[in-house]
Amino acid sequence: MCNVLSWAAWLCFVLIWPTAHAANLKVSLSDANARAVIVDMARSAKINVLLSDRVQGKVTIEAKAQDRVGLLDAVLHARGLAREKVGDIFWVAPLDEITQRDTQARAKALAQESREPLMTELIILQHAKSSELVKLLSSTNAGERLLGPRGRADADSRTNTLLVTDHAARLAQLKQWLLTLDRASRQVLIESKLVSVSRNKSSAYGAQWSFKRVNGSGLIPLSATGVDASAIRYGLLGIDGPTLDLTLSALVSEGDGKILARPSVMTAEQQPARIASGQQIPYQETTQSGASTTRFINAELSLDIVPAISLGGDIQLSLKLSHDSPGELQPNGSRAIDTNRLETQVRLRDGQTLVLGGIFRQQAVKATSAVPFLGKIPLLGALFRRDTMRQDEQELFIFVTPKLISDAVYPTEETGTHDAPGEGEEYFSSRTDGSG
Repeated sequence: MCNVLSWAAWLCFVLIWPTAHAANLKVSLSDANARAVIVDMARSAKINVLLSDRVQGKVTIEAKAQDRVGLLDAVLHARGLAREKVGDIFWVAPLDEITQRDTQARAKALAQESREPLMTELIILQHAKSSELVKLLSSTNAGERLLGPRGRADADSRTNTLLVTDHAARLAQLKQWLLTLDRASRQVLIESKLVSVSRNKSSAYGAQWSFKRVNGSGLIPLSATGVDASAIRYGLLGIDGPTLDLTLSALVSEGDGKILARPSVMTAEQQPARIASGQQIPYQETTQSGASTTRFINAELSLDIVPAISLGGDIQLSLKLSHDSPGELQPNGSRAIDTNRLETQVRLRDGQTLVLGGIFRQQAVKATSAVPFLGKIPLLGALFRRDTMRQDEQELFIFVTPKLISDAVYPTEETGTHDAPGEGEEYFSSRTDGSG
């Protein structure tokens, strides 16, 4: 009776398997022979398997998977089995047996390594720092390290050279690994513009610039984000560089704004860059003895940037914007510093512009109105003109545009320059035998 049920379950699987061509394949088994199921499923998945003698018993399972190999793995998991690739064949066995095989194979390999002679190589690095790579070579990850049990690595910082000792096979692997790491860092040019716009005009120009919300979709004016006026806001610019330059030129010519600075800085990937502008405010510090010392505190607008480049060429900027401005005078004579901070990460395309706004400041503006000609008469002209002072609120906008720099060239003794090393090029010295 048991055999009848087993064959009935296996027939159920055979009927279901060929019809499962959709995105999700399905298998339904009840008390089927595990060895027979695994062999037939492997044949259908077009993979070769070798089963351990410990693969026995029945399997009951109902599962879905994206492909036939996934269904096979589901059956193996249901029986506490695993597969390990050995050449072109998958060895199927209980998980503890595969773990034991791996442990024995590793022990055998280490024993073989212990009998091989050690060799030493000088590896001259062009870009990476030898002091950093020697730490990676000697570090341990999950109980293992890149160097063998008898291997060692030393760094000569003066010549940026690694001295690596290990057996020949592992040395060859280490050379390939070091060649991959010893590459020139990609460069990023970060262009920025610091623009001061009259408060009553910033909303209008914000609409023209069409700022895109970073965490949403659609175009919105930056000044309509609904954030507190003292908060720093940011967004992606919806226009290209030339259009931005034309808009800024029109803003300046109309007297509604001023381009305060155009700082640019170049930095390597994953290396910090800093742009800052401000002033140092003096204050008196009195000691217990009564002596006073003049010290300075920074009140500045600063932007710290760390760029990272994706495989697709996009640039991720880690930004830290600080706006420190002089505050109220304290009773002890020192001046408080009002601070605003923004820390964020933004992903941009090469040449795309990020804009930061919401930084406000008060500026005294002097205006003169006069009767033509009469207002210019010496002495008497004062009777025909009027000078007024008003406080104009300005909003500062910071435009940040990262641009990828093409591959750099490297110096040579003959010509002074050469192209960056291509795939497969090495900067290694000749090998010398070492003692075991």
